[in-house]
Amino acid sequence: MTDDTSDTTTMAAGGDAGDLYMQEINNLTHLVAEARQLVQEGNVIDMSNFQERVGELCKAIAANPPADVDGMMAAIQRLVGDLNTLASDLKTLHPGPDA
Repeated sequence: MTDDTSDTTTMAAGGDAGDLYMQEINNLTHLVAEARQLVQEGNVIDMSNFQERVGELCKAIAANPPADVDGMMAAIQRLVGDLNTLASDLKTLHPGPDA
């Protein structure tokens, strides 16, 4: 899986960083889509750095909120929806002991 990294430390540095935030959300969304494809193909995925990247993004947004809060929230909600779909795929394709 590709690692589309973004320097979230620069996101909080002055001005409206909304474009940088959206770029990182898009990168994260791409990673989730790629992970879904890999899971559906029967591959193992490594999302170990995903939580850290989301945490850095959230800190940056809290420190320097974007001008377009509604647009940002919509993008974040889409990302969460994609993550929920990935979780569902994982449960379907790899049911746990309680299934």
